[in-house]
Amino acid sequence: MKNILILIAAFILFSCNNNTKKPETVIIANSEVQPDDPLKVANIPMLVSEQMVSYRVGARSKGNLDSDKDGVRDKFDRCPNTPLGTKVDIYGCPTVTPPPKDTTVYDHDMDGVMDSVDNCPLDPGTAANNGCPVTAPPPPPTSGSSYIISNLPTPKSQLYGECVAFTGWALISKKFAEEMSIPYIYNQTVFDFGYGGNICGNGTSMQTVMDLLVNKGDCKWSTWVYNGDCAIKPNANQDLEAAGYKIPGYSRISLMDRTTIKSVISSDRPIMFAYLADDQFVAAKAGFIWTTDLIGSLVHCSAIVGFDDNKDCGDGSKGAYKIMQSWGTGWGDSGFSWISYKLWDSGTILAGNGSCYIAN
Repeated sequence: MKNILILIAAFILFSCNNNTKKPETVIIANSEVQPDDPLKVANIPMLVSEQMVSYRVGARSKGNLDSDKDGVRDKFDRCPNTPLGTKVDIYGCPTVTPPPKDTTVYDHDMDGVMDSVDNCPLDPGTAANNGCPVTAPPPPPTSGSSYIISNLPTPKSQLYGECVAFTGWALISKKFAEEMSIPYIYNQTVFDFGYGGNICGNGTSMQTVMDLLVNKGDCKWSTWVYNGDCAIKPNANQDLEAAGYKIPGYSRISLMDRTTIKSVISSDRPIMFAYLADDQFVAAKAGFIWTTDLIGSLVHCSAIVGFDDNKDCGDGSKGAYKIMQSWGTGWGDSGFSWISYKLWDSGTILAGNGSCYIAN
């Protein structure tokens, strides 16, 4: 599969005075997964385990979370030594956009709280909470070493750029034990970049999909199946049915908080996350376990649906997450596969704002 060309297509600079730097709204052309709005992310409750709190404190004390202070954590940064003030892409590498003239004040997590007064400068938070996320305790820790969510819908094959909508479909289908509609979600959340022409290949953001599931819900698959036109909007009957299948809200989890991820999975809730898929992963067959990163550039979205701490990954390491994919039952193990803890913890394949999402 050809690599996706990542371009910064548009940005908006906000400023209140000469001493502050406000967030930018960024569009990634040709990407199925669009960035979430940091200001909105800041208001989504984060489930945080005690182990994650200890990790953050230790990492900050060593000063190695974001060594070059470009807003991309070291675990995700492919260009770890960019000069201060350099504008970078989602990989932490310099873009063609010149660096900002004002290099005295930064807001690296783009939550609207300047780093100088932000107690959590790398995690989007609220001003009322001194720049830190509003946190909540996760479900009780699991005592088991493995858990696979059962009774999931059969993976379907995406037609357009709807991997985020597919993952939202997996979350809400599991929650209501009904096979829900993918086009109901995708057709209402796909981004229109204003270029004209067919928008069916465009993506959307994880936050946009989760917001739809809160505000409008989803109708059943039997009510709206794929019809080949992503520009069609729902009719009154479909909206009425969807209103009965709303989620009450959603929360976020740090991608590095394995304790919370495992606890949530053990409570039978799939987790939405974004990542950079490489060619070997795209071509996965039965028995494949993703253990090495060949530097992929396909920004994709899937659901974590299981874990196994004792999974033999074939490279000397043990432990992996099971994921559900949007490429049909011919991919991987009938639409599922595994990502080793070792590769996950390296951070090189993970994308997004450092968070993954669950339905409450």
